[in-house]
Amino acid sequence: MITTVRSIAVAAICLPFLPQASQALTAAFDQNVSGPRNNNRFGDNIVAVGNFMAVSEDNRVLLYERNGGTWEPFARKPVLLSTGDNSDEFGHYVLMPDRNTIFVSDPLYNARTPSDGTNNDQGAVYVYGRDVGGDNNWGLIKQITATDHQLPNGALSKGLGDVMAYSDGRLVVSAKASSVGMKFLYVFEKDRGGTNQWGQVPGVKLEGTDLSMSHFAYTLALTGDTLIVGSPFEGYRETPSSPSDIGRGALFIYHRNQGGSDRWGLLPNGRRYAPDGVTADYFGRTISISGDQVAVGAIGRDLSSTQRDAGTVYILSRNEGGPGNWGITPTRITAPDAAAGDEFGAVAVLRGDVLAVCANNDDVAGVNDAGSIYLFEKATTGTWQAVSGGKFSIDNVPGITLVNTSFDTELFMDDQRVMFWSRTSSIGRVVTDIRLTGFPSPGGLGTVDFSRLGRITFTPRGTGNYQLRTSTDLQGWTDVGVPFPASSGVPKIIETGTPGAERKRFYRIESR
Repeated sequence: MITTVRSIAVAAICLPFLPQASQALTAAFDQNVSGPRNNNRFGDNIVAVGNFMAVSEDNRVLLYERNGGTWEPFARKPVLLSTGDNSDEFGHYVLMPDRNTIFVSDPLYNARTPSDGTNNDQGAVYVYGRDVGGDNNWGLIKQITATDHQLPNGALSKGLGDVMAYSDGRLVVSAKASSVGMKFLYVFEKDRGGTNQWGQVPGVKLEGTDLSMSHFAYTLALTGDTLIVGSPFEGYRETPSSPSDIGRGALFIYHRNQGGSDRWGLLPNGRRYAPDGVTADYFGRTISISGDQVAVGAIGRDLSSTQRDAGTVYILSRNEGGPGNWGITPTRITAPDAAAGDEFGAVAVLRGDVLAVCANNDDVAGVNDAGSIYLFEKATTGTWQAVSGGKFSIDNVPGITLVNTSFDTELFMDDQRVMFWSRTSSIGRVVTDIRLTGFPSPGGLGTVDFSRLGRITFTPRGTGNYQLRTSTDLQGWTDVGVPFPASSGVPKIIETGTPGAERKRFYRIESR
């Protein structure tokens, strides 16, 4: 999920009921969550905020709450369904940027046209809000559709919502000109046209090139005014007359107000290829952005003559190669046990200094293509290291027969857990929950432990002044006390005064 966040100096978001953590990142299997139906669609999307989770399954979205350490159906409203009878893929893409908002797409929604006809598969995006229509009810705020007057005769687009990204009240949504056409991107803003109207930004339509084929906007990452688009089948030409190097893959880096006020345009040198890329690397297969770093997967990357298609993950950094430039760093992250055909980098989720990566075709315990999830942590030296015990597959997750997350929406990570779908049979699926402890802070501020007694132990990575802040909805934050000094590596204990109480209260630490 792919999940996108704006770059802020945050040490961690902690829940009062989070178990005591160690000072080093550790990961362990927690539980497998089953859906009410035994089918092939459960877990196509997994998103969570704190103790609340949404999982898509077969034209609907299931809601869960974590009680006593166990995920249970949300009692107040356990499922979201389309408001119409002409939805075919409701839940194709799901985003939950905070505990009060859920976006659900249905790219096959048959919409009514202005002339009262039907535009089959036009697609729609639904915006739901908590407490809309009653306490803890998830009610519909807006159904978004798009009319693209840049197409001939003001024709209507197709497939709205196949891919989405969100950041700071702004939603980027893919669509296409026909059922088999190349995708392009629209931008919607929360209060454009009125409160919660999610109006379309006029004149914005982002497209690929003649080398993009049909997979421009295969993945998206959005942070603030920067949008990064993956085009893994993008071809490459050394010169305009050279043959196309198909499947090398590319990134398109757009920025708001580029080329005019409220316009979105490519940054200079905004179409970016991997400097060491070759045919069929599929660079841009997955993208995840966190703060000033971007992880990009290339599943077809050969590591050696005997490790073809082993796959790798590249890291981009803001200001690499110049102020404001998103440059590709020398870092190449690979599986410690990389082998031919693993497709490491099929999905990558970056959160601060921790990276989760799926290798769809990793062979495990004698089972071909069993699939694995790997965890990596960025050391203080700047290098990325595999987390000890941080590989999960059929050998250490009970009751599963396969791990295969093909899209960014199927792998989720926050500072408490990693979740992905696993197969239990030819049709059965579960959501596997991996518990994380000692999660390092985004931005490298330090580690945060939160005891059931309401005691925060903050161990900073650097000496400085810090501020504890609290929130009940992950949107509005208030200071707790005054800024405090802390020394590098020296634990700072803070008593919050909320032992085991306010289950919906969140905390974070910022540098000041």
